[in-house]
Order: sequence, then C-alpha cells, then structure tokens
Amino acid sequence: MTAFSQLLTESAGPMFCIYTVTVLLTVYVLTLYEFYYDVTCGRQYVRKIRDTHEKYGPIVRINPEEVHIQDAEYYDEIYTGATRKRDNLTLSDIAMEYAFGRSDHRMNAPDFDPSFKIAGEIGAKLGHFIKQFPWILALMKVLPDKAHTIAYPEMATHSHRSDPKYENQTIIFHEILNSDLPARKKTPARLWQYGQVTVIAGRLTTAAALSDITFYLLSQPMQLRKLKDKLTLADPSHLPTLTALEQLPYLTAVIKERLRTSSGISTRLQRIAHETSQPTQKQYILRPGIPFSMTGLLIHHSPTYFKDPTQFSPERWIENPGLDRYFVPFSRGTRQCVGTNLAYAESYLALATVFRVYGSGEVKVEGDRGWLELHNTSFEDIEIVGDGVTPLYREESKGVRVVVRG
Repeated sequence: MTAFSQLLTESAGPMFCIYTVTVLLTVYVLTLYEFYYDVTCGRQYVRKIRDTHEKYGPIVRINPEEVHIQDAEYYDEIYTGATRKRDNLTLSDIAMEYAFGRSDHRMNAPDFDPSFKIAGEIGAKLGHFIKQFPWILALMKVLPDKAHTIAYPEMATHSHRSDPKYENQTIIFHEILNSDLPARKKTPARLWQYGQVTVIAGRLTTAAALSDITFYLLSQPMQLRKLKDKLTLADPSHLPTLTALEQLPYLTAVIKERLRTSSGISTRLQRIAHETSQPTQKQYILRPGIPFSMTGLLIHHSPTYFKDPTQFSPERWIENPGLDRYFVPFSRGTRQCVGTNLAYAESYLALATVFRVYGSGEVKVEGDRGWLELHNTSFEDIEIVGDGVTPLYREESKGVRVVVRG
C-alpha cells in the first residue's frame, strides 16, 4: 500500500486528485483488512489488534476512522464519569422480568431450554459480518416476525403475551419513559436496545463466567477447599445472605478472577470525545470527534498488568488490591454495563448455593450433599478463540459438563 501510494504521488496531475485516490484506496484496503480477520478468519481481529500493539506501541489506528489504545492507565480518560460532558445513561440492575415483564421459565424446562444461548451464539457470529454490511440489519428490521422465525427458529421467542399477570407489572420501559432523559433517548429504537443489552448482560456473560469458574474450581482442589472453608465459616448451617456473601474476600476474588479471564465481552468499546482533544502519552494530540477504543480482554490478558495472565489465581486480588485499577469487565464511566450489580449478585448466590454443599472427588467435607465431577471437559472447552462481542469458543466444544455424584 505504501509503495502504491508513493507511485500515485509521483504521477502527474492535480495533487488533490492524487491524494483523494490514495485516501480512498487506503480506506478500502483497511476496511477489507478488518473484514478479512473478523469474517474470513473467524473473528480474529482482536488478536490482530493485540499483535499490532506489540509491534507499534500503545496507540494505533486500526481502521480509517478509529484509534485503539492499549494503555490501562488511560482507561478512565476514555470511559469517563459524569464529571465530563459525555452522553450518560444510568439504569437500575434488571433481569428478564424487569426488562420485559415476563419470564421464559427456562429453569423449569426439561433441558433448561438452550434456545436463548443458541440465539446468542448466532448473533455473535453474525455481528462482525453485519458491521461490515450494515444494510443487512436494516433489511432484517423490515422483515415480518414470521420471516425471522422461519429463518432462525432458535431466535424466535414468545411474540405475543396474553397472561394478565404481566399487564400491570412495572418494567424497565416505565422507568425510562418516566425519567428526565431527553426525548431522543426514549425512542422505540433506543428502548429495544436497552432491553436487549440488559437481558444479554444478565444472562450470557454471567452464565459463561459461572461455567468457567466451575471448571477451574473442580480442576484446582486447593482453591475449591479454600472457598468451601470460607463459606462454611460464614454460616455453617444456612446459605448466607447476599450482603454477607459480599463481605467474603475470597469468594469475591474467585468471581473477579473469572471475570478477568472471561472479560464479559471481548470486543472493543468505542467512545467519541466531542469537547476536547485528548493527549496520549504526551506524544499525540488527537482531534475532537475521533473515535477511541480500548479492549478489556486485551488488558486483562496482558502480562504488563497481570502476572501469569493465563493462570486462574484468585489469590492475586487479595495479595495486590491495586490490580483493581486494571479490572474493567463491565467497562467504566456513565456508560458502563447496566447489569454490573445484577451480575455480581447472581455470581455470589449461585456459587455459594452450589459449592457450600457440593465438593469434588478431591475435596469433600462433612455435610456435603455430594460432589461434582467434570465429564469430558478440558481447558480447550473454555478457551477463548475469537471475538463475537462476547467471547467465542471452539465450534466443537460442548461447554463445561459436570456429573453430580452423591
């Protein structure tokens, strides 16, 4: 591309024509570059971004309109709080019933109804393709529900609700419509996005983290024994309250360590600063209006910030509380994940409920109802191999499978 640009600049003709052609070709090639790694190579652009930083430093242009920064010290400058003039949105923690005033009762299904998980995986795989060809999304929006149901049966849920139980239930949309948010943030297009993000944040990412924690605890008896000891000490006879569980440093460390390794989402998050240019490392002055992005997954997996980043080590959070400054699974600022507290609450209660009364083949204590055993599951089943907004795993992986013994 450099050689071709030089050739163009050495050619005869008006300079503005030469540079216009060069810029257009550069934009086209760089767009194809991202398309190649994300679509052709299976959502691998996040790894290419990592490799580019290793070669060129902490700030690189990753497409014609976006700068990516790999410097955790700069995170709060981009994902700023309410003290800066940035678009902000703060909502309460909600789950499916609060988001849409209904429950799909998947826990009561014989196979736990994996349709939502399948739908999420389909969406993750289509995401990067649609990003390159956004007109596809516009086309999908105008298609009738029946067409979506035929094309993707797994993505079809209950289109109509007649249960009177839900008629007068307060849901997220009541809170938004009655809030003092500007009108542009109350449009139908924004409302469905709020609901979608809330449900996905409260389900897919948390479920993946809990599955992976189960794998690590059953694979590392020392950590499991320590966790069970802490849970028993908190309350030998009953499941502690959420408030009590939140006061257990080791349980918190276990949750944070898995949020670090899984990162919740694997894609980069863009922000635009409208009011000021932002100096970076005192080497660059970036004009207002340019999109910045950072990727939490790359920070969490970087040896610059976390020693032995591929190791599952809850102890690191207790030994070094300063690591919190590099911990960004839910992003930060006024646009951070709306389900942060919900995700933590689900994790505290789920882990305590299971591991207070179940051990493993190597870790059994008096009063346990039984023990858990991994079934045909290895690290390859939970290893992140691509970016589909949420982490992608191997196609052949069946996830974490556990046999309950007793």
